[in-house]
Amino acid sequence: MFAMRAASQLDGSALPPERREKLMRVARLLGIRVFDANVIIAIVQDQARQGRPLTDAAPTVAMLNRPETAGEQDRQPWLRVIIAVTGAVVANAFLIWWLLAASGG
Repeated sequence: MFAMRAASQLDGSALPPERREKLMRVARLLGIRVFDANVIIAIVQDQARQGRPLTDAAPTVAMLNRPETAGEQDRQPWLRVIIAVTGAVVANAFLIWWLLAASGG
């Protein structure tokens, strides 16, 4: 699907920068890694330069990593934040306990 979208944005075999930026935003929304999106765009451009149909590139595109689901992609950064905040709270609680114990109170 992304390869077909990229093919529709080509101007001959060239991809203007503003269209590339839009494609990269679409790739992010679809869960496609930046590297994989750039490879797909390069494959599409190569097919256009050679005058070959995009369907010829399907086996090559199929070798790339499958997009992550939005839930998997979004959960990891939040999980890291939760772990960091929890660690900070525990460290602060320990420090307060230690200071109170050291002062005899």
